[in-house]
Amino acid sequence: MQNLKMINEQPAEKPEHRDDGALWVNDCVHTIQGEGPLAGTPAVFVRLAGCVLQCPMCDTEYTKRELCDVKTIKARVRSRARTNTRLVVITGGEPLRQNLEHLVKELLWTRFDVQLETNGTLWQEWLSLDSFSARRVSVIVSPKTGSMNHRIDGKADAIKYIIQAGHVDPDDGLPTNCLGMNIRPARSRFSYKPIYVQPLDEGDEEKNRVNMEAAVDSCLKFGHKLSCQIHKVIGLP
Repeated sequence: MQNLKMINEQPAEKPEHRDDGALWVNDCVHTIQGEGPLAGTPAVFVRLAGCVLQCPMCDTEYTKRELCDVKTIKARVRSRARTNTRLVVITGGEPLRQNLEHLVKELLWTRFDVQLETNGTLWQEWLSLDSFSARRVSVIVSPKTGSMNHRIDGKADAIKYIIQAGHVDPDDGLPTNCLGMNIRPARSRFSYKPIYVQPLDEGDEEKNRVNMEAAVDSCLKFGHKLSCQIHKVIGLP
C-alpha cells in the first residue's frame, strides 16, 4: 500500500436524494468509454460527487462538486456531445447515492442512451419501471463489498471486477479483494450475466504489467471478458 502514488482519503458519504432532482456534479466530459461492454464508444461522462464507500486504492477524484439542476446538466451534456454521440455514462463516486430519476428521464427524452456504473450496494425504484427499461438504460455493476443489493444484481447487464495479481480466486478467476478493501467482492447470483475483468491500475508500470497478466489469465481460464481502460491507453480522461 505504501508504494501507491496516492492513498484515497476521500470520505464515505451517506445517500442524499433531493426531490427536485438537483445533483452534486464532479465533472462532465466528452470522451471514449474505456471499460465494459460499450468500450470504444464515444460518450459524455457525467461524474457525480460522493461515494458511500471509501476504497483505499481508488484512483478517481470524486470529492469536488457543484450543485446543478437537471436543466443545467442536460445543457452541459448537449454542449459537449458531438453530432453522433448518443451515449451518456453516469458514474461517480457512486451515482445511486443521489436521485437519478429526473436526469435519466430528461436524457432519454433527448434521445440519449444511458449507461449507469455502480458498485452494486444501492437501488432506486425507478430502475424497475418499464418506461425506463424500454428506453435504453443499461447498468454495469462493479462489486466492491461482500454483498450486492439483490435488485441491482438482477437489473445488471454486466458485472465488472478489478483484478490485482496475487488476489485472484483460483476457483472462479475473480478477485479475493478489491481496491484494498480486504473483502471478497460479491459474486452475481446470475451465472448467465457477462463478467468483465479489469487489471488494477497501481500507477506502477511493472505492477500494472503483472496485474494485466493476471486478468488475461483469468479470461483464458474462465471465459471472462477483458476490460483494458481504453481511455487511459489513448490519453483521454
